[in-house]
Amino acid sequence: RSVVTRHTVFFYAVAGLAIAIAVAPVDFYNLSYIKLGLKPEHMGVIYASASVLGASIGVFIHVLKRFTFRQYATFDLVINALVMISIGWVQSLEFTIAAFVLNMALWRYQSILYQHYILRVHQTTKYKATLLSVLNNVRMIHETWLVLVFAFLAHQLGLLEGIKQGVWIILLVWPLLMFAIGTF
Repeated sequence: RSVVTRHTVFFYAVAGLAIAIAVAPVDFYNLSYIKLGLKPEHMGVIYASASVLGASIGVFIHVLKRFTFRQYATFDLVINALVMISIGWVQSLEFTIAAFVLNMALWRYQSILYQHYILRVHQTTKYKATLLSVLNNVRMIHETWLVLVFAFLAHQLGLLEGIKQGVWIILLVWPLLMFAIGTF
């Protein structure tokens, strides 16, 4: 009863959504690169670049751990929004690739950092592993319906415009996540 409260349920629902936003639209991003002029055979270079950058910034991950939970969550959502903005508004292949590479490089540490902050909050509970599992399961649930939302938006509005609308999802999630973090 001390761990499962309306505040923690709300937090895990919103935090799972915030984490899911990073990967749910990735297949649509891939299609947008082609629409913006990338040759499909160069797609692997983008992912390899993100892996190299991710490995390179791994030694600096302690810097992100100095952020407060709210600061990190805001940073995470801004980086995700940057990809959607670059695809939907800027529509520059170079800017889009740069934003995506940065996003995917940081994504490799996203779950670790959210877990870091959650474990700080729940230091005294014996249910830490269960809470981290709950966060992962909630993220996967959100990924499922977010893919459907992006598919619907792409079908109704077009691919680039559909991705552009994802920014509104982030703008709705951010204050909810800030509130949810504040309930701890």
